[in-house]
Amino acid sequence: MDPRRVVERFLQADLSPPLGKPGGPCQVVQRIDQKVTNPGLKTDLIEDVEHGQDLSNQDASKVYTVGREPGVGPIRQVQITSHGQYRMDLRSIKVDDVRAALADFLKQMDDWKKQGNRAFENMGRMLEDGQKIEWTDRRTKLKVVFQALGGGTVVLISTFWKGVPDPPPPKSCAI
Repeated sequence: MDPRRVVERFLQADLSPPLGKPGGPCQVVQRIDQKVTNPGLKTDLIEDVEHGQDLSNQDASKVYTVGREPGVGPIRQVQITSHGQYRMDLRSIKVDDVRAALADFLKQMDDWKKQGNRAFENMGRMLEDGQKIEWTDRRTKLKVVFQALGGGTVVLISTFWKGVPDPPPPKSCAI
């Protein structure tokens, strides 16, 4: 077996179904049902989602653990925060969508570098300093919020479709 495949499999989030597929509030409810063992907390979180309330970062961390996915180009790994995974599930955003947005960011950085555009230096400094970067994929309009950790790793903090509201809460979700 190819060792790279073993490493890639190890790095991938072990969520089933995969993040954002099919997505929506009921997928978040399904994750809560699968992951939360405390019955009272499970009920509270499900009710929050079914009533259209956002999960706090603290609550999202009770459902999702930090995920690691292969990156794209010089971004070798994408760590996805609990909040980021929650938003991906809620908004039907798949890991491949995130990779495409990061690839678009890298393409723009390369273009700026070739043009001698100051934006390349400014963005490069932000990356080196570990500042939050907000980037909207020019084709899909997926906005990603991330920061560089160094060593080819970025952490995805949040993501959303620009101009698209979150899906409305369902009447109830079948679990």
